[in-house]
Amino acid sequence: MHFEARIEPLTGKLPKVSYRWDPETDILTVACKGVPKGNGMNGTVDLEGGDGSFVVIDVAGGRYDGVSPSLGSRAGSASRGTRGA
Repeated sequence: MHFEARIEPLTGKLPKVSYRWDPETDILTVACKGVPKGNGMNGTVDLEGGDGSFVVIDVAGGRYDGVSPSLGSRAGSASRGTRGA
């Protein structure tokens, strides 16, 4: 697998970062608000470890917008109805 990322200097104010922990699903969600608009893809990038852990990175305009990591397996989370939350 090949994965590329480019880190650019921040211009302007720092984005507001909010965290939310869901105790029923063991999922921590991080969201960034106030990120400057960019030109690039919109969507999500799913990364999965060999142990079943995974992280979903939200991308808007080619820029990081949020992340949802989980230490549980995808199968276990999906059976509890948490996938896509």
